[in-house]
Amino acid sequence: MRPKRILLLLAGEPDAALTRAAGDYAAWFGEAFGPGALLEPVAAYAGSTLPDPGGFDGLAMTGSPLSVTDYEREPWMQRAGEYLLAAAESGTPVLGVCFGHQLLARAAGGSVQVNPRGREVGTIEVALTGKGRAHPVLGALPDLRFQATHRDVVTALPDRATLLAENDIGVQAFALGSALCVQFHPELDARRMALLIDGREAILRADGTFERAKKSVRQSPAGPALLRTWLQSLRG
Repeated sequence: MRPKRILLLLAGEPDAALTRAAGDYAAWFGEAFGPGALLEPVAAYAGSTLPDPGGFDGLAMTGSPLSVTDYEREPWMQRAGEYLLAAAESGTPVLGVCFGHQLLARAAGGSVQVNPRGREVGTIEVALTGKGRAHPVLGALPDLRFQATHRDVVTALPDRATLLAENDIGVQAFALGSALCVQFHPELDARRMALLIDGREAILRADGTFERAKKSVRQSPAGPALLRTWLQSLRG
């Protein structure tokens, strides 16, 4: 079976120190997807032209150090959000991860805010809803443990969205049209999660999450399982 062509929309990049130690977002996704994916990265955050999604088997959007709460002030976010929404409504398989999850929710009429419950960082567990258990990707996973790092959260889903997973922090996954959106990071492994936590030690100590985050880190085979199951679900 030929590799699937995946348009990888970059919503940002890790900082220089993390990139030197752990690679960039394209490397993270490339390793987690495995050889079944041929990734074609496009720097959406830098205003790069967004190609016709019809030329790809699917598209995915990464996380970002930036914030969807700046949607109204950032034209590139609006363009990328409308692009994701149009793709999802036209039947193109879309995978939104963290920032991508939030951006599609915002573009479709939902709400994204700084989470009043605080930052979520480290290895987490999520709970599937009934719809989530019936979902062909989420319902097939070996467990529900993932890496996460975010301060913003979807506080109101779009009217057309279906809640698939949640935890005590908030919405963790939803479906909209042909899109699957997840708040957590299926592309992150435990090593990169630990490096990310160490690199943000000052910030995490300031909000009291550093020690808890460090102790939480575990391997999360459900992450690459999610990406590869999504990949196998694509046509072609």
